[in-house]
Amino acid sequence: MNLATARSRIKARLNYTDTDLDAEIDSVVRELITQELELEPELPWFLLSEEAEANTTIGDDRLAVPTDFLREYEYGALWLKESDGTLTALPKYEMDVLVRELTGSGKPRAYALTGKYFRLYPVPDQQYTVRMVYYKRSAALNADADTNEWLTEVPWLVVAGAARIIAEQYLRDGPLADRLQAEYQRARMRLMVADEARRNANMRMEMGD
Repeated sequence: MNLATARSRIKARLNYTDTDLDAEIDSVVRELITQELELEPELPWFLLSEEAEANTTIGDDRLAVPTDFLREYEYGALWLKESDGTLTALPKYEMDVLVRELTGSGKPRAYALTGKYFRLYPVPDQQYTVRMVYYKRSAALNADADTNEWLTEVPWLVVAGAARIIAEQYLRDGPLADRLQAEYQRARMRLMVADEARRNANMRMEMGD
């Protein structure tokens, strides 16, 4: 589904045919995604990035987070790539713990996340490659033909959520807004159940011998 199709389906939910709210509908779709769905405590699988790599700077504990970074992946975020290509997981601690416990320079053994930087300690004594997996922002929706991860994977969620906001804030139709809110909550629950099932399917809790 692209932005134009989403707008059309939102208007169908509202039984609204005029074009005077088209710009507001597009704005609500964008804000629903960036200001609500992508700020949820748990994020869905389709926002996970491909594995990315970045290089450290000698003498600098900072490693900039990617520009599309939303949040770390809860099942592992940073790995140090060894010279032989193997990966060593870097555990996460509070910044004060790293400063106190991992002083000096050397091969990074742990990290903290502060602002727009991963902070690696000990401070890198040479250039190291860090591999990362993270939740990323979805693609922007600016033109009618634009689509993104939300409109591809869970279009019904975006349509119901945006229609609910338009009904409440622009059309002032409380009963319709309530029905759309119920539809939106059901769609969110379906997404949560599907995401949980995907995470746990065929999962082994411990490595075997």
